[in-house]
Parts: sequence; structure tokens; C-alpha cells
Amino acid sequence: MLARIRRAVAAEGFRTRLADPDSLLHFSVLGLLAGVLAGLSIVVYRFIVESSLGAMLPGGDPENFEALDPSLRFVLVLGGALLLGLIAQLIPPRWRAVGVAHVIDRFNRHSGSMPKGNLAWQFCGGMLCLITGQAAGREGPTVHIGAAVSSIAGNYLKLPNNSIQILVGCGTAASIAAAFDTPLAGVIFAMEVVMMEYTISGFVPIILAAAAGATVARSIFGETLLFSIAPIQPHSLAEMPAIVLLGLAAGTASALFVAVQARALRVRSGLPFTRIAIGGLISALAILAVPEAMGVGYDSLNAALIGELGLLTLVLLAITKLLLSATVSGLGMPIGIIGPTLLIGGCIGGAICKLLGIASLSFHGAESLYVLLGMVAMMGATLNAPMAALTAVMELSGSTSAMLPGMVAVIVANLVCRVLFGQVSTSRNTLEAMGVSITRDPLRRSLERSGVVSLMDRDVLVLEGEPDSAEGLERLRAATNRWAVFSRDRMHWLADRAALCALLEGVDAGDLRERAIEFARPCCDVPAQSSLGEAWQRLQEGAADVACVIEPLALHSVLGIIRRETLADAASGEIFD
Repeated sequence: MLARIRRAVAAEGFRTRLADPDSLLHFSVLGLLAGVLAGLSIVVYRFIVESSLGAMLPGGDPENFEALDPSLRFVLVLGGALLLGLIAQLIPPRWRAVGVAHVIDRFNRHSGSMPKGNLAWQFCGGMLCLITGQAAGREGPTVHIGAAVSSIAGNYLKLPNNSIQILVGCGTAASIAAAFDTPLAGVIFAMEVVMMEYTISGFVPIILAAAAGATVARSIFGETLLFSIAPIQPHSLAEMPAIVLLGLAAGTASALFVAVQARALRVRSGLPFTRIAIGGLISALAILAVPEAMGVGYDSLNAALIGELGLLTLVLLAITKLLLSATVSGLGMPIGIIGPTLLIGGCIGGAICKLLGIASLSFHGAESLYVLLGMVAMMGATLNAPMAALTAVMELSGSTSAMLPGMVAVIVANLVCRVLFGQVSTSRNTLEAMGVSITRDPLRRSLERSGVVSLMDRDVLVLEGEPDSAEGLERLRAATNRWAVFSRDRMHWLADRAALCALLEGVDAGDLRERAIEFARPCCDVPAQSSLGEAWQRLQEGAADVACVIEPLALHSVLGIIRRETLADAASGEIFD
């Protein structure tokens, strides 16, 4: 069955249409399928984690770590870290790159192709982190899982690499939508953080994927709200100073989070086991004093949203969660940081609301507003995703009343983190620690949106071997193709067919080979799955003007050619205008 689907999808007609960035119908079908696939993978991941925690923790509550005996909490966190460190030590080093930063790296430098080994480590390691109560989030791993599942499926079907990149965006959006039930925020997150661009051809399939992912999650888990946010009342201009103060505090906390993580990322000496074990020991000691810092912490966040947490608890929880999550993520634990940033920001917002009450200042609005604003301001500043944060404000609150204060809080937090403290996003931190530099070359990026089969010249006569015989010459004369391609020394050579025929007329049989080689141009080979950007890079590396588009599954048969001038025209927009 799978083989039949693969043959149908990999048919040349379907592949050619996917190589064209304007084939919205075909990309829409892919987006829908990717959304369902990513949504199902997130459902499985979440079900395993929640069912395991429900069976293990008192009362069947998957977040009730606080009810455990302190000694048991210590053993659980430290033992989990030791097991994670042992696994990290045993797996190949190339598998250890996980999370949102890994998705960004693979999207930009590897045409969206994501390895299975990294997916396995993220899936299993992320589950172990959550089940053993590490100060972790689950949304970062789900982004990796959703993007990787979609990418691997596309590679299995031998789809063009430009469509693989779209599938990575679809998987990212679907995973965020399934995790938070915020499909629009998932779309913006995928395009703002991973793809780093907004395009019409990308919007349509990614929107469908986000809707499909959210629908799959709702159908399994129901329409239960992740956060208990009270109705947001219209705010007053008198609250603006307090909201600016909240943005300042969230931006400062974001900068501290990034700085702590950067310091931990620089600890590259020693074995992975040692680094993760140290992170586990620090966490185990810290949760003895602040047990609310264990796990995802959404139960504490919901308590903050309805005003159940006191000022001291909010401050201690924010500080502890910040230091622990930033440290253990930098030391190599395969955790997510989206959830921790939401909890930290929510505690900051709740603390500011409490301080306003203590100071007897008159301000309008429920405590939920300040917690919500703190959540999105902290997340937006830490991940450098202000648009995704603003979209989350509207979707989580179910009201547009929070948009204006949300804009103020998010922008102030981003300015404080980026400008005042000069910090980058956590994803960029991780990439820099890996020695990876993401450069946005406009020419290369514009070419990566299309596949080579969409623009290759098919008017090619492919000769077996070289035109060194009377039979080969007869084929050249009888053909009507513009170009002729022949092979020699495992290389392909290209010539104008008519000109080659004229050149070889009257040449002795023994000289045919050498005269043909003198006239022809050497070509580099580009797989049919490649994007135009990859073809451009191959031409640059091979110092060639022409590339042969080959089909690896058909013994490297030549499907057509792609010329440097064609790529230049495509990049300048002359072809797609």
C-alpha cells in the first residue's frame, strides 16, 4: 500500500507540479496531509507522556509533582537526568541536535531534510524529560517532531526539496496548533521563526496544516482549554505605565534567560553524560525548595491566571524556572523552552499585578490580563517571535481587547532584550554554539522555492556512452532535439546537437571521440529532487554552466538540463512574473 502511494505521488507529473511554487492545489493537499500526520504524532507523544504521569503521580493528575515526597522528587529528577545522560553518551553525536534550533538549521542548510536519528532522540529524550519532572516544556520537542515527521514522509515519497521545506513549515505550524489549540499562532510561528519569511505560496498549505493539526488534537483530547483565562475587559489608558513596566520586566527576564543559556552552552568540555548529570543534580536540589518548578508547570500557570498564587511564590517560581530551564537546556537536555517561558512570564505578570494591588494603585482589568501579557511578552522576546506572541494573545484570550496592551508589552520586552541588553534569541544562541551561521542569501532563497524539474530543458537527446561510432552519428542526425548529452569517465557532456553533427561530418572514426569532447561542455549532475537553489550551488561549486538533471532511482538517467542563465532569469523574476 505504501509503495503504491509512493509511486503515485512520485509520478513525474505530480512532482513537476510540486516543483512549481504556484501549484497551490498540490501544495494544499500536501499541507493537509502533513497537518494530519504531524497532529497524530503530537497526539501520540502527548498521550504517552500524560498517561505515564497520570499513572505515576498521586490523584492521577499528570502535573501533580508537588504531592510527591521530597526525597522521591529528588530521586526522580536526578535519576531521570542520569538516564538521559547515559543515552546521550551512547548515541552518535550528530543525533544530539534537537529542538527548534535544529529545525531552523535543517530548513536553511539542508533543504528541510531532517534525520531520523535526531527525531528518535527528541521523541524519547523529550518524553523522559517530562516524565521525570525536569524543568522542561513539551512544545519545543513537538515542533521538532511535527516538522521531522512531515519532512521524512516527503523524502520517502521522493518529493522535490522545495516542497520538503514547505512540509517542514506545515509540520511546525500543525504541532503548535495541536499543542496550544492556536492554529493562527502556529502559522505565524512557522513563518516567523523557522521559515523566516512570509509568502503566499507558503501561507495556504501551512494554514491548512495548522487547521488539520488542531482538528486532530481536538478530536482526541476534546475542546478542553489549556489555560483558564477569564474574560478580558477593555483596558484603560491609566494601565499603560503598568503594562510598560511588565514589558520591561519580561524583557529583562528574557535577556537573563538567554544569557544563562549561552553560558551553559559554552560548557562543551566533558562528556554529555557529565553535563546532563550536573544539570539534573542542580534541578533535583532546586525542586526540594520550589517543587512547582518540576515538569511543564501549567497547573501553576493556571493558578496564577486565577490569582491563587501569592507574590512570594510567583517570584520564587519565576526565578527558579528561569535558571533551571535555561541551564539544563544549555547543558544538553532535549527539552523545550516555550512552556517554561510562558510560565516565567506569567509569574512576572502576576507578580506585577500583586504589587499594583499592594500599592493600592487603581487599575482596570482582571489578573488574567497581566499574567497573559507576561506570558506572551516573555515568549516573544526569548524566541524573537513578536508576531506569534501577539497572535497567541488573541487566540488564548478569545478577545481583541488584549491586543493593544499585548502589542505594548511584547514590543517593549523585545526592545529591552535585543537593544538594551543586546541578546539574541535562544535558537540563535544554540546555533552559534553549534558553529552554525544562518545567512539569508536573497538569491539562493528565491531559487529554493522552486524545483529543478519545473524549469529544466527537456529537449535533450541522451546518448548511451559517446558518439564514437557510425550508429551514434546516425542517432544524432535522425534526432530533432536541440541538445545532445553523452557520458565519458562517469561525467556528462553537453553539446548543441545540430552543431555537433556538422562538426563530426567527415571526421575519421578514430577521431570522433576526441573531437566530440573538444566541442562539448562538461556538466555537473543535479538530482531531480533538488531545488533551483541547490542547482545554483552545484554549478558554483563545479564551475560549470550547465547541470544535467538526473533521476537517481533510474540508474542516474538524464531527464533534462538546467543552465546557469535560466537560474539567473528565475532569480530576477523574469520567468515567474
